[in-house]
Amino acid sequence: MILLALLLLFALLSLIYLLFEGELLSPSFLTCGMYFFSMFIALIYSEKWNFDLNLETFLVIFLAIIMIVLGEFLARKVKFQRYKQAFIPEVNRIINISKVYTLSCLAFVIFAGIIYYRDTVEMIMSSTSNSAVFLMMVRDTKIYDDVNVSYLAQVCFTVSECIVDIIAYRIIYNKIYFNKLSKSVFQYLIIIVYLAVSLLTSGRAKILNFAIYVIMLLLLLHYKKTNWSRRHNFKLVLRSLLVTCLAILAFYGAGFLTEKSLHYDNFFDNFSNYFSSSIYALNEYIEKNGVDTNTHFFGIYTLSGIFVGLRKLGFIIPDSIISLEYIYCGDYLTNIYTPLRRYIQDFGLIGMSIILFFIGYLYTKLLNCAKKGTSSGIYVIFWAYFSFPLLYMSIEERVFMDVIMFRSLQTIVIMYVLYRIMILQNVKLVLKK
Repeated sequence: MILLALLLLFALLSLIYLLFEGELLSPSFLTCGMYFFSMFIALIYSEKWNFDLNLETFLVIFLAIIMIVLGEFLARKVKFQRYKQAFIPEVNRIINISKVYTLSCLAFVIFAGIIYYRDTVEMIMSSTSNSAVFLMMVRDTKIYDDVNVSYLAQVCFTVSECIVDIIAYRIIYNKIYFNKLSKSVFQYLIIIVYLAVSLLTSGRAKILNFAIYVIMLLLLLHYKKTNWSRRHNFKLVLRSLLVTCLAILAFYGAGFLTEKSLHYDNFFDNFSNYFSSSIYALNEYIEKNGVDTNTHFFGIYTLSGIFVGLRKLGFIIPDSIISLEYIYCGDYLTNIYTPLRRYIQDFGLIGMSIILFFIGYLYTKLLNCAKKGTSSGIYVIFWAYFSFPLLYMSIEERVFMDVIMFRSLQTIVIMYVLYRIMILQNVKLVLKK
């Protein structure tokens, strides 16, 4: 059944590619591509994991992808030709961020790192974790002791993230449109410091998220420059794979800091467990529980981001179930079940279908805003920044947990203000001189 699912996923992926005119940024193409990738790894490890896909899981996965396709199809009712126009760069010149701005950003990112590290050390002083590894103590304190860094540290980290994303946009924009690569060591240092501080969040997902952001910028800016030509799709895929490979190696290396990579015999077992055990786990869940709603409180597995805001407003809502139960996948434990497990468990099959339809629809609408030839670069940044849940679609839920939450509104405002200051206002000052 896994082989059949893989072949049908490839056929569906090809159909989506043709249906949406070979667009690599299509939400449906990205989602289907990730399920194909995860299923391919599952096929390789199926004998070692001793499992085969049951029919119900097979149908659920295909229904999920088809609902995203339908949502995207509806959002594309405005003809695509409308967006096939030469991109007029918003600043129409090389973007140069002044040295004063750059050094100020570097100073802030370092300051934010110091604040975050200080709060982290204070946080783990009362940790009940038995681990001798610093980052594992951080993780255990957050999960089991329900303690986190201060609000100030969280806001500073968010601002740092926005700064890094805008600088990355500036570097990639100049390279694609003017073939000029930044020679500012300080700008690269800002990115390095941010990624180092991101490890203190006790997770490695920030590394992959930033890699996804870079890939999306590369694809979108290239397409806008070339009038959405598909002639270089193969080259763009290779470049994206290169960035992905570097990110995965960094992700694996960071795992040694939290002991996570030490739990596996080799890199490939670690890789397969993270990127494909979700298929195995979903299969096990559906086999035992079916596809009916099975929850004690509406949305308790899915709507964590929304519930956090409601609790702050005084609503009495039980704690969201963010970490799912562990099960053995071959020789290793996993607690990732794809987003489908959460949607089905909270809302049933119909609820899952509705959610995925709107994910396909809304992400396509956001992409359409970034597509327009005269659209502001801020829309390009927003698309690239918020697109990561599509690449996690075969692994874990990220739309409701990481996007639909108060912090996202905060990020949008900060990103917009910094974009106006660092890109537009700074360019105007340079032109006046």
